[in-house]
Amino acid sequence: MKKILSVILVGLTGSLCYSQEADTTAILNTALEQGKIMTESFQTGDYDRFIDFVHPKIIEMTGGRDSMKIMFEGIGPEVEFISNELTIPNKLIIKDTLYQCAFEQRQVMSINGQKLYTLSSLIGISYDSGSNWFFISVASNTLTNLQQKFPELSNDLDIKKQTDPVLID
Repeated sequence: MKKILSVILVGLTGSLCYSQEADTTAILNTALEQGKIMTESFQTGDYDRFIDFVHPKIIEMTGGRDSMKIMFEGIGPEVEFISNELTIPNKLIIKDTLYQCAFEQRQVMSINGQKLYTLSSLIGISYDSGSNWFFISVASNTLTNLQQKFPELSNDLDIKKQTDPVLID
């Protein structure tokens, strides 16, 4: 009887571990999906939708939604955003209902007809256990700099500052 109970207990433990892994994958896929909606909205000029995914502190720092929208609309015709590719993160950081991850990001743009790309990180953060995500562009910041404005950011986030633009032949 003890052997049967041990086998059942081991089987249940293994199932629980597998289901937690599957949940992490599903949560990271949700973050990726929402990140893609955000980047596609920017590319198509749907700035209202784009701003829905920007971290609220960033919106506040730029003077509100209207100010942020005006800033993006003023980019100019010489700049075209061609693509923004996000790679699914390999790590999800969980602390209570606060979930965080870092995406590798490759942005391709054209400036005055010259095609360029940059590489950087995009931080995803959810305050409701991964249902809704907000995003923070790392740009030229270090994690320490970002933590001054966003103290909830985990030290375990693996982020990369934006590279200098690289010309595409």
